Amino acid sequence: MKELKTNILILADAGETIGQGHLMRCRSIAAALEQKDARCRFLPPKDTEALTVAEEADVILLDSYGVSAEEMEELKKRAPLVYMDDLLAFPYPADMVINYNLYAKEEAYLDLYWGKPAPRLLLGPRYAPLRDAFREMPKKDFQRGITEVLLSTGGADALQIMPKILRRLLTQERFSDIVFHAVIGTYSQTKEEVLRLAQEYPALQVHLQKDTDFPELMKRCDFAVSAAGTTLHELAAAGVPAICFVTADNQRENALAFSRTDGMDYAGDVIEEETFLKNLEALLAKSRTLTQEELKTCSKTLQSLEDGKGAERIAQEILSLTANKEQDSSEESGSFEGTEG
Repeated sequence: MKELKTNILILADAGETIGQGHLMRCRSIAAALEQKDARCRFLPPKDTEALTVAEEADVILLDSYGVSAEEMEELKKRAPLVYMDDLLAFPYPADMVINYNLYAKEEAYLDLYWGKPAPRLLLGPRYAPLRDAFREMPKKDFQRGITEVLLSTGGADALQIMPKILRRLLTQERFSDIVFHAVIGTYSQTKEEVLRLAQEYPALQVHLQKDTDFPELMKRCDFAVSAAGTTLHELAAAGVPAICFVTADNQRENALAFSRTDGMDYAGDVIEEETFLKNLEALLAKSRTLTQEELKTCSKTLQSLEDGKGAERIAQEILSLTANKEQDSSEESGSFEGTEG
């Protein structure tokens, strides 16, 4: 009997403006799909090959803000369409919509699709597509208090806020006993400036995003300061209390939702630079007054939100769209050879 494969076309954005968040979460889903013997092919959403490859796909996973309803319709004609969303911008012509943010509510989507058939909805942190390493992360004991802090401004740091955060915190005597771990995004233009700061301040350690084992770094750190993207979900799974902030409008609802939990505070939008930096400094000082038990409670609250199994759940739902479709792998073309196109 010939082996049957499921072909998944993944169209995900990445770049200097939007960073790597879309691509990274799709890679987590792809890894879960491949564990279930699916074959994944990545392309940029606007690639000229996309529609041709889509003809041979069993399912298309789309993660992009730049694709119109009309373009989605064209993709959906070729295969069942799954859309990663966090904007609720318009009634997406998709078979399945995923929004894993805390604020994602079924009522909002039903209103969006008023008078139209709604797609299958996968909502809330139960569907956060984290890497497998974020499953069953260990509990933290906080015996040291807050002495190692992770800093992340995302893959792009388009507003170049990382050096400003570092200067603000590293020059404060009250934070002189903290080791700061700054993660430089793949598309960040501040790498050299941050490396110069590390030469000036021994308490600063610099990590390149592409070489960083985030789960291990989060296990090491007691606290974090982070932009409000998928990293907040990873921090929650790792039980790391944090201060979050906004570097783009689409992050605001996520930041505010996390700030309503016991484990995270919101420092504001980096566009309002001085206000943001003042808030950050004050919130970090306040967090350092928390007792060991209070920090453990914050950590437990966060870990109750994320179990690290979201990518597996998404993979199972995606494969359910092809449950009745048979495909003979021996007749496939080379379009789906390899995972990264």
